[in-house]
Amino acid sequence: MSKLKNAPLLEVIFELRWKMIGPTHWEKYSFLPGDMYALMKKDYPNRELLFPGDVPHELLINKPMYRFRSKNRYPLFQIGPGLLTLNTVEAFYEWGTYYKQIEELCTRFLETYSFTNEENIQPSLAYYDFLALDWDKENILEYVSDYLNLNIEQHFYKAETAPNNFSWKIGYKTDLGNLVLRMDAGTNNNNKRGLIIQIQINGEDKEANIELLINWLHEAHSLCSNLFKEMTQGKLYESFNN
Repeated sequence: MSKLKNAPLLEVIFELRWKMIGPTHWEKYSFLPGDMYALMKKDYPNRELLFPGDVPHELLINKPMYRFRSKNRYPLFQIGPGLLTLNTVEAFYEWGTYYKQIEELCTRFLETYSFTNEENIQPSLAYYDFLALDWDKENILEYVSDYLNLNIEQHFYKAETAPNNFSWKIGYKTDLGNLVLRMDAGTNNNNKRGLIIQIQINGEDKEANIELLINWLHEAHSLCSNLFKEMTQGKLYESFNN
């Protein structure tokens, strides 16, 4: 699917997680940030430490400790105990490019970290979109019904004004893993208030194999893209191409 002219995209995040069990894992992890920086610094020259060095690493499992930015700030990748991410934003996002960036990063990572046959990885892919919304003039329940193919009604509270907040979440088990759909009131980078839509697929544990990972990634992207198109189909989706 081609990129929308006026895509409401905020951020795309690919994550890879793995278990941290025992001293062997921690020893391997201790070399990982430096090794990855040496391999990737041509494209990601700017590095940041996100937590003080004296924070016990056990408290930071699956949290980013190091951030490595490109010259344009995005894309960026992050590393922590049991965590590798690649983040980008709308201005730098195009699926073909982003996919290649993930493939290169994960190829380097899998060559560097050296998983055993018994160790698995768990990938996830998440898209965050922002829809501007005037909460004083628009009723969020009517908005999601008219534009997002979601019907929500409540018959227990008689309100004289429209809701000023909103949060909705639902999940499904799929062949690719657990699908999460979420909508929340929120703000964009310009501090404008609206609705943030999250579409995320969390894969099941799988062998640490780059081909299997890339195949999953393509299918996960197709699922997320098709869901967004189905969710916003009609006038809203058409507005993204105007």
